[in-house]
Amino acid sequence: MGLATHWPDNRRPVVVELDPEGGDIAGRWQVHPEPGLADVAAAVASTVDAGPEFLSAGLQPIEAAGAVVEVVCAPPGGQVVRQALPLLTAPGSKVLNPAEGVVIADLGNLYAVSPAWQALAAADAVVLVVEGTLAHLAHLRSRLDEAETQARLGSRAALAVAEADYTAAEVEEVFLAADLPLHLLGPSGTAASVTADAGSRRRDRRAHRAWSALAASVADFAAALDRPALTGAATTRTGEAS
Repeated sequence: MGLATHWPDNRRPVVVELDPEGGDIAGRWQVHPEPGLADVAAAVASTVDAGPEFLSAGLQPIEAAGAVVEVVCAPPGGQVVRQALPLLTAPGSKVLNPAEGVVIADLGNLYAVSPAWQALAAADAVVLVVEGTLAHLAHLRSRLDEAETQARLGSRAALAVAEADYTAAEVEEVFLAADLPLHLLGPSGTAASVTADAGSRRRDRRAHRAWSALAASVADFAAALDRPALTGAATTRTGEAS
């Protein structure tokens, strides 16, 4: 939601919740999760030639940080997501790959047996979001080999840092200076700043500047790749970052 609300384009991305552990956007913004992912999955299952227009079956507008974002919500629990993922990411599927515009898929946590790997493999660009703590950075490092094996990320993967004990610059200098082939996009804003109200406090304004800079970096990164249609986003720990 942070990326979508600050996207540097007049046409905001569509956000699709594909976290196998379940969605939380509807709960955070106090809206009903339907229409949502179940409606999209039902529509896609009824045809052999589904395209991005089928997302409209589950879209609903949600106001966040002073902007309106079209979202396909998923209910908590993850069952709907796990049933929908094979339909939306089947070989040749274009549901998440519009000819124009951008789809941001929130894939949740990365773990070895996650069904989200198939969505990661189909994404044109992958943004890994990690909290800047030693424990979370260690978890990320331990999962990168798995990510390469499962999704063959190659040059499609970039890193955004939710700054905590370490800043984005420190992560780049120490963590990425080793042998990790990740492009650093910069820091993300705080999740708390992406609310229904734009906010006026100094901390909120700082966070919004950070989200704007990160969204611009993500857009530039995706545009530089061969197929900049789908921006896949995944968190390495919690679902709070886009």
